[in-house]
Amino acid sequence: MTKIKKTKEKSPPLNKVNLLYGIWKAWIVIKTKYKKAVILLIIGVFQVFSTVSAHAPHDVVKEIVLSPNFSQDNTLYSLERLNLLKSINRGLTWKRLTQGLDSVSALTSVAVDPILSNVLYLSAGKDGVYKSENAGNSWYKINQGLNTFNISKLYAVPAANSGVVFAVSNLRDLYRRESNNWLKVFNNPNPISVIASLSNGQKILTGDQGGNLFLSSDAGFTWSKIYQFANCGEIKTIGTLNSPLLSNRFYVGTSLCGVFRTLDAGKSFLNSSSGITDVDIHAIALSPDFTNDGTLFVSTANQAIFISNNAGLNWKKQSEGLTTDRQGDSNQFSNIGISPNFNNDKTLFLAGFDGLFKSANTGITWRELNTMPRTLIQSIVLSPNYSSDKTLALTTYLGGIYLSKDDGNSWNSVAGNIAYRNSDIVFSPSYPSDGTLFVTMLGKNHIGKTIDYGLTWTTPILLPSSGVPTILAISPNYINDQSLFVATRAAHINRSTDGGTTYSDIYNSENPAASYATSSLVISPNFSVDQTLLIATVNGVHMSNDGGNFWFARGLKNTFGLHAKLAFSTNYAKDHIIFIAGEKGLFRSKDGFSTWHKISNLTRGVDGWVQELAVSPDFKNDKTIIISVKGKGLFKSQDQGWIFQPIGVGLIKANNSIALWEGFPVASSSSIRFSPSYAIDKTIFATSSDWLYRSLNGGKTWEVIVHHSKLGI
Repeated sequence: MTKIKKTKEKSPPLNKVNLLYGIWKAWIVIKTKYKKAVILLIIGVFQVFSTVSAHAPHDVVKEIVLSPNFSQDNTLYSLERLNLLKSINRGLTWKRLTQGLDSVSALTSVAVDPILSNVLYLSAGKDGVYKSENAGNSWYKINQGLNTFNISKLYAVPAANSGVVFAVSNLRDLYRRESNNWLKVFNNPNPISVIASLSNGQKILTGDQGGNLFLSSDAGFTWSKIYQFANCGEIKTIGTLNSPLLSNRFYVGTSLCGVFRTLDAGKSFLNSSSGITDVDIHAIALSPDFTNDGTLFVSTANQAIFISNNAGLNWKKQSEGLTTDRQGDSNQFSNIGISPNFNNDKTLFLAGFDGLFKSANTGITWRELNTMPRTLIQSIVLSPNYSSDKTLALTTYLGGIYLSKDDGNSWNSVAGNIAYRNSDIVFSPSYPSDGTLFVTMLGKNHIGKTIDYGLTWTTPILLPSSGVPTILAISPNYINDQSLFVATRAAHINRSTDGGTTYSDIYNSENPAASYATSSLVISPNFSVDQTLLIATVNGVHMSNDGGNFWFARGLKNTFGLHAKLAFSTNYAKDHIIFIAGEKGLFRSKDGFSTWHKISNLTRGVDGWVQELAVSPDFKNDKTIIISVKGKGLFKSQDQGWIFQPIGVGLIKANNSIALWEGFPVASSSSIRFSPSYAIDKTIFATSSDWLYRSLNGGKTWEVIVHHSKLGI
């Protein structure tokens, strides 16, 4: 089998649990090992207070855009990994926007109308352009007139009553939004890299990857080349200020030669990079009060912010508080967001590979904003004896592991010694008697285990396969066969047949590029007899009928999509039904995966990217499945998938999508969990990562159990 190279990652900082754990260990040894106790205390304190604001791994902020009314509404938007986030309190807290965003491709750009602050535009790599007229609360597609839906960048520039939007498709075609339609206005041999406006949108500038600069003097309908920056690489940014007083002055940032400025509307340029030590320029932003203060800012590939207070004649580097990550290569920093009231509030934002940064003192010092919180919920599981013990467990992004023994009303942090990016957690089927749970430890490549109901945890030996562990599947007959299966991010499966003491590598995707590849791993409810397992990776779905010794393909990657989710019927021994969810909808097999057919379409009530699915434990009688469809919400079928009805519509209307945030470097088994006694109590739990919900009536209505921010110490 092909070996998969292991990706190195930055170790995440530990939370306050580590401090308490250090104190506890110190107390144990303080009488006999005083020096060791002091060391433990110092380590615990250092781990907490050396990482007050920032966290790892990197958050990868692609873009930051401020509302034109930021001074009043305090609103800004961020593209982070594959998520669109919104803050209405200057970046203090963030909300993921999902309603109507059913894209199957990565989000590429966001733009806010410079006049109408409630109007936004969003592009995706294969889905075209979305529009919101309510500040991002809901979205709809506006693709009429586009020859392709592969949109790489959006720009909104001022006009008379509202902004004018431009879209770049296939990197070379430029479209202008005109009368509810897209009109292609420019085709460039070189990929278009940037657009900017002058004179309140009457003049538009574009730059390309060949160093060519173009001007439109009629608001973007016709274009002419006005300059070429020879041997300077790509034009990455253009800094302008939409003021008649500055219509002849603007700045151009290149990838090889630094910053240029013009005072004659682009007829001639002077290099203006004195003091800039990284000439790969990623963004230029002018102070809104530039005519008075002459202040402008530059972000570069690797050295952050340079500030000029004399219109670009010379520059000074300011990077205190900014951080980088080695995985970012030469793309550590991207665009700058500057407050419209900068003259008073001194506020700037900087998008970076390692996170989103804010300065409130004109860029002199910076701090990282907590856009992707440590305590976002990764997985939720219920005790097999839930009807009696009301016990639940959940894991968080970086905030540790939590147990509730009162139906989710209160939560206790557990396993502080193994709180290390724990993505998935499972109960032993015999938990009432053996007290056993397992949890993944990403980065450490271990599986944590408790046999005393979560009081103490141990970490068995290092897993043998490449890639960090993400998803767990435990044998329904664990009490007898002691079998546990672990899927890794690099599309391996490890198997233990001795209760997690030792592991063997039993599956390899043979795809060296299969990082983040495993999206699902499930085990047959009749495993003791049929020995059946299923795994979904970027290579497709594979099946084993002998406990994992031999695997065969059951669907190529293009059949269901790259992020398939799998589920067995709980009556699989009799009905042989398997459900497969993915970007291309929901599929069902009735013959143990020999054949399958799509069962989601508009005539049946729903279609789209099915991100999560769960099968009722009483499926034999109630025939119930629940799915979460991207951008559309939750749907329920009570006839094995023939007809779907929307449920919990209030969740999606509030932008609470039942699924993990997208682009996480991990996966987990499911965001929807039926109660084991669902036939009696009609209870379901579901998580949107930031919220945990419970329904007591089969999913019709939902109540909040806990917000992620309430977890932790």
